[in-house]
Amino acid sequence: MPENEERQLGFATRSLHAGQKPDVATGARAVPIYQTTSFVFENSDHAAALFGLQQFGNIYTRIMNPTTAVFEERVASLEGGVAALAVASGQAAQFLALTSLMQAGDHMVASATLYGGTYTQFDVSFRRLGIETTFVEPDDPENFRRAIRPNTRCIYGETIANPRMNILDIAAAILSVDKSTLDILNNEVIDLATGASKLTLAELGRVAYFRPDTLPPKFQSELMVTRHYTPRDYAFTFTNGIQASLVEIDPDTGFVKLLKHWCVEDCGTVINPMLVDEQIRGGVVQGIGAALFEECHYSEDGQLQNASMADYLVPMSGEMPDIVCGHVESPTKSSELGAKGVGEAGTAGAPGAVMNAINDALAPLNARVNTMPFTPERILDALDAGRKKA
Repeated sequence: MPENEERQLGFATRSLHAGQKPDVATGARAVPIYQTTSFVFENSDHAAALFGLQQFGNIYTRIMNPTTAVFEERVASLEGGVAALAVASGQAAQFLALTSLMQAGDHMVASATLYGGTYTQFDVSFRRLGIETTFVEPDDPENFRRAIRPNTRCIYGETIANPRMNILDIAAAILSVDKSTLDILNNEVIDLATGASKLTLAELGRVAYFRPDTLPPKFQSELMVTRHYTPRDYAFTFTNGIQASLVEIDPDTGFVKLLKHWCVEDCGTVINPMLVDEQIRGGVVQGIGAALFEECHYSEDGQLQNASMADYLVPMSGEMPDIVCGHVESPTKSSELGAKGVGEAGTAGAPGAVMNAINDALAPLNARVNTMPFTPERILDALDAGRKKA
């Protein structure tokens, strides 16, 4: 190859090396991360040339950085562009790109089915800058044409992103056909041979995300680069357990003192014991709140009278007992880890354990409370009724 002829590198090579040369001092191949906020100028003339945009170079990291520069040059190379600019977010990229095309008094047409943050940026932020956006339904391209004005500077739309390239795999699973017989046209999955519509992308997305249980076992239907697990045997996998509570009741005031509480649960495989214990304790406290404190009070005309946390009673740390947690591990066969849910083990059993303990304590006095929460007033009413029976 002649020395003056630049070698044309392939896409895969450029994705690894474009925009970067091996370190001159060490020969290191990987791109270094420059953790610096500022750079040294050779002299005042050099600084003036950089700030005057007469010479390329680094000034501050908030403006440019050698590591960021490699990324920008690499993206430009891969996309066939002259240059690229990296910013911290997608909305920042949109803002810079679109405000370079528009100014106050200009107009744009955008699809009405946008990511929420994008819609807000166009509808609220751009309007404050004097840029008006007309939103149209994207199903018919004619909607965009009709909305164009003399001062329209751009048309904005979003197309479905599918980095896994599995839309036709999902369609084939839904339709029970070979994906080689399918294609995508006008937001629909069509029969490749006849062009007939077989499935809309909206319906495909609904099944993929909300009804994956209807698809073949072990088939991953998400359209993002991620992983989800859906049990196929049955929709939900619950924990189970047993609880007990030790209480003390003051018959003169009706106040309940929680002395100790035990919970033995089975959430399957325990992955993080400390986290599981605290989830259980949190659930137990929530259940105790339902058993003893939490209740909505309404006036005769239906107005809620304890709508603030100043009036709505919730359990406080000083009122809670020691909560002892134990575990029985019987892994579920519905997940590879064998883990089940854990939070409901504390919440569901605690009210029954506490209320039964209270009624056990009241039983020798012919008293029983049947309405939750078991407040001091209700306990005193039950004790008074028990004395009358005696």
